[in-house]
Amino acid sequence: MAFNSEIPGGRFCIKKNWIWEKVKAINQEVIMDIIGDGLPTAMLIAAPALIAALIVGLVISIFQATTQIQEQTLTFVPKILAVFLVLILAGSFMMNTLISFTNRIFSYISNIVN
Repeated sequence: MAFNSEIPGGRFCIKKNWIWEKVKAINQEVIMDIIGDGLPTAMLIAAPALIAALIVGLVISIFQATTQIQEQTLTFVPKILAVFLVLILAGSFMMNTLISFTNRIFSYISNIVN
């Protein structure tokens, strides 16, 4: 850590810009590229479970409307089971997508610092 002793009164102060001496350029383009990569990745990871819950909820709602069963708790167990099944089936896809995104972020960091 770098200290600056040129403060009047002999006090020590940590230089605020010591880390930025090693960093190349963090500009809007790099940040927008990271965000533009992160949002679709988040959607890809969340989509299978959300779509399964949506489809199961829609089917159960249609069933409730046709049979006139108005039980609010009827939808929870099938939705939970559907999401759990989708997480088991699509878990490897979701994990590989997240690992790929993490590797890209680490390469961004190494390119910025070097």
